[in-house]
Amino acid sequence: MTSNKTIRLILIVAFACSSSLAISDQSTSTTDDRPPRKGRAKWYAQQAKNRGEYVLTLPSAIYDYDGGNMDLPDTLHYYDVLITEVVSSHVIARDADIATWYRVRMLETLHRRATSSTRDIDIPPDLPGLSSGELWAISPGGKMVVDDVQLRSPLQSPLTVGSKYLFFAVPTASGVALTAGGPQGLFLIGDNGNLSSVAGKTRLALAIETSANGNLQLLREVIRRIEQSSL
Repeated sequence: MTSNKTIRLILIVAFACSSSLAISDQSTSTTDDRPPRKGRAKWYAQQAKNRGEYVLTLPSAIYDYDGGNMDLPDTLHYYDVLITEVVSSHVIARDADIATWYRVRMLETLHRRATSSTRDIDIPPDLPGLSSGELWAISPGGKMVVDDVQLRSPLQSPLTVGSKYLFFAVPTASGVALTAGGPQGLFLIGDNGNLSSVAGKTRLALAIETSANGNLQLLREVIRRIEQSSL
C-alpha cells in the first residue's frame, strides 16, 4: 500500500474505526503507577475509586491506521466504496482503551476493490449478532461505566446513529469494516448527496472535492471513469 501514516487523533474516526488499528504504547508493566497492557479500563476504574473519584477521562492515545494519505485512484484499488446507515452503537472496553462499535447497514456498493485481504478482527462476545448486509465499524472513543466509575475517552466518535455515511473500507470475514486511514475513509452523506469528511481536509477528501465537487452523484461518475480507465 502506498502510505501508512500515524494520525494524532484529537477529534475523529475509525471508523475505526478501522482500518488496522494499534495502540502505540506497548507497556506490560503491572506496577501501581503504570497501567497494564491488558485490562486498562478496570485498572483505571480501580485507581479512580482509590482516589474517591467516580468520573475519569482516560489519557489520549496514538493510533496507526492503514491506507492514510492516499489519492482517490489508489484508495479505490485497495478499498470498497459503500453507502451505509448507522443502526446502533455499543461501547466496549478493549485491552488498552474503550471504543465504540457501530452496527451499520450496507445500502449500496458503489465500487469493489481490485485486491483481496485476509485480515480479520475478533468480535467481542457481548456484542449482538449481525444480520445479513450489516457490518461493524470501530471507533476509538465513547464512555462507559466500569466498576461504578464512568470512564470517558478524550476522543469523540465520529458517527451518529441514524445517519448515512460513505465508507471507503475493506469488510473482513468476521464483518468488520476496516476504513481507509481510519476516519479518513468516512464521509457523512448530507442533503442533496453532499459529502463531508469526518476527518477534515485529508488528501482523499480534497480529491473528492476537486473531482466530484464533494457530491455523491458526481462521485459515482468519477468512480465509473476510474474503473473504466483501469480495465
